[in-house]
Amino acid sequence: TGTTTVAGGTLNLQDTIGGGGSNYKGSNININGASTLRVYGQRYNFGGETFTFDSVGGGTLDAIASGAGGMVFMGNNTFATSGGAQNIISGTRIDAQNQGFNLNGSSAIFEVASGSDTTSDLKVTGTIWNGGNVTKNGTGRMEISATQGYTGTTAVNEGTLLLGDGTNNVDLSNSHDVSIDSDATLQLNYPVGNPDTIDKLFLGGVQVASGTWGSLASSADHTSALITGPGLLNVITPPPADPYLAWINATWPSLSDKTPTGDPDNDGIANLMEYVLQGGDPSVSTTGTLPTLNASGVNFVFTYFRRAAATGTTQVFQYSPDLGVTPWTNL
Repeated sequence: TGTTTVAGGTLNLQDTIGGGGSNYKGSNININGASTLRVYGQRYNFGGETFTFDSVGGGTLDAIASGAGGMVFMGNNTFATSGGAQNIISGTRIDAQNQGFNLNGSSAIFEVASGSDTTSDLKVTGTIWNGGNVTKNGTGRMEISATQGYTGTTAVNEGTLLLGDGTNNVDLSNSHDVSIDSDATLQLNYPVGNPDTIDKLFLGGVQVASGTWGSLASSADHTSALITGPGLLNVITPPPADPYLAWINATWPSLSDKTPTGDPDNDGIANLMEYVLQGGDPSVSTTGTLPTLNASGVNFVFTYFRRAAATGTTQVFQYSPDLGVTPWTNL
């Protein structure tokens, strides 16, 4: 039930049960130096452990599967490097079924530290498949070169994630989302003319437009400094339309000021509030739509009528003892 450390050579974990597979009973796993942990058999289940490559590096985690399960993650597993030489995570298919690393609806979290290899600090040559997410943390460089089969989100939070081997893309699922933090980089080592199609793309936490995306030097429809390399992503789904802008553009296309804080009719009601209130009209004064206050009883009673179609907003009433000098308090 304790920690497993592979200090040299190769440690084989073999599933001899079949069917539901074998369950790993230990805790976290250390792979030191150029040693190898090989998981072999039809199905071997892991439940949230951390696999750590030491600071020497050069270690290998290898999954060789003979059935439909492979190395199965029953919980969120973390794979951490500590510097040094390049580490390898490999997976081999020995029949036609999906093998390698089965996310099984969980997440694989990669904590990659900077090391001495000039290409990547962690290279994933095995197939990751089934529903689940892949998260890249750490300042190091992680490379995924094999065709992938997982359908969740790829999140690049720090450092660099390299996709592709220069000849092929990794064939992300068309239902796949990719998120690149503003402090991270996605390097697309794809051949020119072979974009990888995904569902949605988020840059710096913001969903961006559909179409092709690439580096600043690319011929893509859209470019970003967060993307490098010759490859492209083809994004299917655009961000949802802003319901406020759709409302004001459709009804008052020639309004002098359409910004949410604007007040082109000078009635003291900002455009966004006109959007929320039933009967609001930013082109003419409509002060009769404002909330009313009944202070005759023990409690203050606010009454207002909200447009049913005014989606994408939240209304909050606030009070202050001096109308602005001190912070206002939400009711």
